[in-house]
Amino acid sequence: MAQFAAFWAKIASLISTIRIPDIVDILLVAYLIYKLTMLIRKTNSYRVARGIVLILIVLWLSGELKLTMIHYLLQKTVELGLIALVILFQPELRRLLERMGSNIPVRLEAAGAFVGGNGDHADDHGLRRPCGDAYGRTDRV
Repeated sequence: MAQFAAFWAKIASLISTIRIPDIVDILLVAYLIYKLTMLIRKTNSYRVARGIVLILIVLWLSGELKLTMIHYLLQKTVELGLIALVILFQPELRRLLERMGSNIPVRLEAAGAFVGGNGDHADDHGLRRPCGDAYGRTDRV
């Protein structure tokens, strides 16, 4: 019975140290994990995500069991795998970043132009013109 009371006393002392930013941080991380999970389920990347989780579990197990060579090979696989994932999911990442950027208007103070959510620039005369790439081409935007 004393252990039970000590457990609840410890829980109460931990809860009393929680601040508002801690709660906001936990809720934000939970939301981001939820959105990432929904993004993975929407796309065909669910099998890839399962494979990544499996590799990470085997990597952890090989470290715990002191399987040096397997652990080393899996570490290198994970390191190079991050680059491979960026290449593999480049279209999805681009779409995600475009979607995130289209919801937030940005003011370009140096150029004196406003870039809205649709990717148009306002020139000095208030007219709208499409954005171009670094070479001035507008057909590849």
